[in-house]
Amino acid sequence: MEFRDLGIVPKPGQVRSSTPCPQPHCSPMRKKKTDPCLTINDEPGNRWFKCWHCGWMGNLEKMERYEKVQQNAQMPKNMSVERFFSKEFTAYFRARGLSPRTLTTEMVYETTTGIVGFPFYEEHTIVNAKFLNRFFPEKGKMKWWQLKKEYGTKSCFWGMQNLVINKDPLRPEPNVVSITEGEWDKLTYNECGLKNILSVPMGAPSPDAKEFQSEFAYIQDPYFQKEIHPFVDTYILSVDDDPGGNLLMNELAARLGKYRCKRVVYPEGYKDINEVHAGHKQKKLPALGKSKVLELHENAPRLPISGIIKLKDLKYELNHYQKHGLTPGLKIDIPEVDHIFTVKRKQQTVITGVPGMGKSVWLRWYLSKLVKVNPEIKISLFTPEQRPMIREYIKLSELMQHKHYQEGLPTSMTNEERSIALNYLENHFTIVGPDKHNFEDFDGSIKIVDLGKLESICKYIAYLKKTQNIFGYVIDSYGKLDNDPGHLTETKFIKKQLNYLSDFNEYHDLHGWLVAHPTKLQKDKNGNYIMPALYDISGSSAWYEMIDIGLVIHRYKFQEIQQSELSSEELQLQAEDPSAFEDLKYKARERTLTYLKAEKIRFEEIGTEGILRFNFLPYNDFEVAKVDKGYHERTRKINESNADVAAMDPWLPFPDDEDLPF
Repeated sequence: MEFRDLGIVPKPGQVRSSTPCPQPHCSPMRKKKTDPCLTINDEPGNRWFKCWHCGWMGNLEKMERYEKVQQNAQMPKNMSVERFFSKEFTAYFRARGLSPRTLTTEMVYETTTGIVGFPFYEEHTIVNAKFLNRFFPEKGKMKWWQLKKEYGTKSCFWGMQNLVINKDPLRPEPNVVSITEGEWDKLTYNECGLKNILSVPMGAPSPDAKEFQSEFAYIQDPYFQKEIHPFVDTYILSVDDDPGGNLLMNELAARLGKYRCKRVVYPEGYKDINEVHAGHKQKKLPALGKSKVLELHENAPRLPISGIIKLKDLKYELNHYQKHGLTPGLKIDIPEVDHIFTVKRKQQTVITGVPGMGKSVWLRWYLSKLVKVNPEIKISLFTPEQRPMIREYIKLSELMQHKHYQEGLPTSMTNEERSIALNYLENHFTIVGPDKHNFEDFDGSIKIVDLGKLESICKYIAYLKKTQNIFGYVIDSYGKLDNDPGHLTETKFIKKQLNYLSDFNEYHDLHGWLVAHPTKLQKDKNGNYIMPALYDISGSSAWYEMIDIGLVIHRYKFQEIQQSELSSEELQLQAEDPSAFEDLKYKARERTLTYLKAEKIRFEEIGTEGILRFNFLPYNDFEVAKVDKGYHERTRKINESNADVAAMDPWLPFPDDEDLPF
């Protein structure tokens, strides 16, 4: 496309020139028909034009690409400052303290059907449009939407067409850009005379959103990253004073650089800067006007730097605790389990137990319950002991449906059940399973010789956090990692590893489940292993001291044979030689009770130390958990005295009135 295709005649030999606007609704209709109101920039690679009267503008390199956006934006032909709005439109915005002149300067328009339009410009070309139907039929609500993606729209900040950025490295004044949560706040600052104000395109993300990657695509926009972001010295964030705004502030600061961000702090009771300016009748908040807006913007404090914490920086957290107190973590809706522990982000759970006692089986069961009760969360699994990796998905699907995945059996899933299970797993679980033949080096940060190290596995987990917003991850087991301590002692190395995970969880807002095997094992007279403790894990007392939740999974496999269970041959052997029968007195049971001991609970709001026992019952050849309701209370005193649980007659059956299939 050339300027002449649009009726524009640039002056030969001039990069920047001015001429009358050729649009029929502009210069030809004005008294000053020859006024050169249209600016032409004929710079190679950046050829644009803009009429300062009717608002017509475009970039020759981009106009054809966004032609459908222009056609469907429903913009008035004349966007001049002299255009008129309907009385209803004007009254609506004046109620928010906004004047028609501010609206026209910021390119806000009214469609023929009374819809409010907000055009998004990039390099003088409209690349998207957002709409508001303030007459939405549902009382008290308004409807927002953007142009369809099929038109080739782009996600970007609103307001970039009016930014003034000095790219001179020796600029005398710093470049300051303010970012608001919505259109009203941006327009409020413009109304008060402030420039360089941007608005995020779709407000704050929901705190319950499953992933944030697409929510912040506008920050990764190549034009913003190349032409604006590198030259901004300070960002002033003006977001809502609520959980969504707090989340938006944190995510923006993380992507823009926390060290160069400030945040506007509103007076008590005011949620955003528009309320400060225009007040809020329903909340009985008076309008504080332009002077207060400018004062708050000018005095916006810098965001706190990590490691330096002042009480005033914790305003949101203090309000949250005042209203809600110290809250527990996520539950699985089995009261007995939720009583002894719940799980939160930024924390670490360690699970130990003698090999073969069902740690992985129990954890898989627990996670299947966790995502069923909390369907918004996702879990990453690093389980090299479960090879081939497909086995993990198969077992999870069978836990969900209580049927065999394999077809042709009496207890096989139907095709529909299989499809439901696989779709469920696809949405909630992702396996991390790199090997030397198939791995991602993440721009060279992972070398093949380091593939099995904790730091390498955590790079995959961090990637899944960024792209899928996972809630947590499983490492099963710690012994499968490359745990070469090098020059460190084993104790110092384990402390270093657990410190790394603690920092990792804090930074990425994750919960970690880490399975670790004990090495200090003892047997009782029956041949059963005595229930181990966290201190029995090889290497360090850090396994108890440095974690948030410590769980022990245990079973007593060998049980004394009852007289009624003896076969006729065994009865005869017992009668003939009682001493010889002593070797057969105890034998392993296929199904025995499973004990869950919460040995370490760091914070009282997430649970309490104690013991539960489970009976995994056969249900169509699958294990469905029953939990003994009264067992925790019956064992509380023994648990507090640190006595061995085996002393409690672990083979005592469940009470007859217990019927709790989960």
